[in-house]
Amino acid sequence: MNSWLAKKARYNWLALDLDNHTNHFSKKSLKKLLEQNNFKIKTISYFSPEQSPFDLLQTVLNLFFKEHNYLFKMMKHELKVNRPHYLLSISIYPFALTVAFIFGLLKQGSIIKVYSEKVI
Repeated sequence: MNSWLAKKARYNWLALDLDNHTNHFSKKSLKKLLEQNNFKIKTISYFSPEQSPFDLLQTVLNLFFKEHNYLFKMMKHELKVNRPHYLLSISIYPFALTVAFIFGLLKQGSIIKVYSEKVI
């Protein structure tokens, strides 16, 4: 919730997805939740090679196109493939991958992966 992309895109942010994501966390709130339940954080990552570039790409496209989350909907076969949008998405994907990776390095990625262990 505190990533640069989430703050700038707001309701256009793909990862907000209120229909499927009922909880959203910042690093601080997730860390607090884990500690309250006796978990020790081992590592935190702000980049997912599978999710981060797609999240960034779809969020940026949400800012410019009327159909919200259309790439995601095409992937789930809820929408017919729109060739111009698909080609545009493929052409800018390498840029999205690079930017998402940089956001991850800066701890501003919108996907947080936490590895923890239960403290006994």
